[in-house]
Amino acid sequence: MKKFLVNAFSIQMLSGPATVKFEEIAPEEIPADVVSAVGHADTAAVLSDMLGFEVPVNRTSITLDTETELFVAQLVGGRLPEGSTSLPEGFEFKFFRVTQNNNTGNYNSGSFNTGNGNAGDYNSGCLNTGNNNTGDYNYGERNTGSYNIGGYNAGSYNIGNHNSGYHNYDSYNTGNSNSGSYNSGNYNVGNYNVGDFNIGDFNVGSFNTERNKLKFFDKETDMTMEEWRKSEAFAILRKIDLSPVEWVWEIEHPNHKTTGGGHLKKTDAGRFNTHKPFLTWWNGLSENEKEIIKSIPNFDAEKFFKITGIRV
Repeated sequence: MKKFLVNAFSIQMLSGPATVKFEEIAPEEIPADVVSAVGHADTAAVLSDMLGFEVPVNRTSITLDTETELFVAQLVGGRLPEGSTSLPEGFEFKFFRVTQNNNTGNYNSGSFNTGNGNAGDYNSGCLNTGNNNTGDYNYGERNTGSYNIGGYNAGSYNIGNHNSGYHNYDSYNTGNSNSGSYNSGNYNVGNYNVGDFNIGDFNVGSFNTERNKLKFFDKETDMTMEEWRKSEAFAILRKIDLSPVEWVWEIEHPNHKTTGGGHLKKTDAGRFNTHKPFLTWWNGLSENEKEIIKSIPNFDAEKFFKITGIRV
């Protein structure tokens, strides 16, 4: 994107029919690397004083196109006295960012829209409010489909975020007509359901209304998923570090290509068939925390060892 500082805007700067956007800005928003196209010495001197960087005199012709951004310094108050190096009393500059809209279509407010009546940027479709929507009548960001309210939905008529399907009300649903979050299936009311037509949470199957009991170590228990997630044992288990990568500082690998002083490196936790993260976690627990883990319903030492590599 080419950037120019000018002291006036003229229709002659346009190469043909165009929609031009004027946005009033503060002087601090003008970038220091802007190219001067200010043709008057006194104006250039005063702008240098105001902006804090040199604005050289440069008499040149500018054409505004979709790859050009103009910063217009419009003097208000008359003509500057000859020899001015700072803004005299009674004068002021108003600053504007001027761009040519990159829209394909009509009645768009924003840039790079394909379609009509969009408010935002990079929309493909019509009557979207937000950015990067593909489809029509979306209100939010990065929706693929139509009539979505929220963001990152793939489908239509969703209210919420990150839904894949249709007529979902909330977020992270995969399927259709779910009311709640993290459902995989259709017509579920609640959260974390896998299946169809469930009312409640953490159901697996269809037409369930009661909270399912969980199996621990392959045996039935009276504990629900909600109770398990609130338990001390679950809180302790969440301390296991299974991160697949870690940040390594540059000094450890001076010949490695780095970004921001270091780089990402695979950890043992990110590899299959390793028990190192579990062993590190177990060795860092207090005796009381170990006892809490061993009090998990139906605790089976052999199965615990098979999964974690920990002998208890």
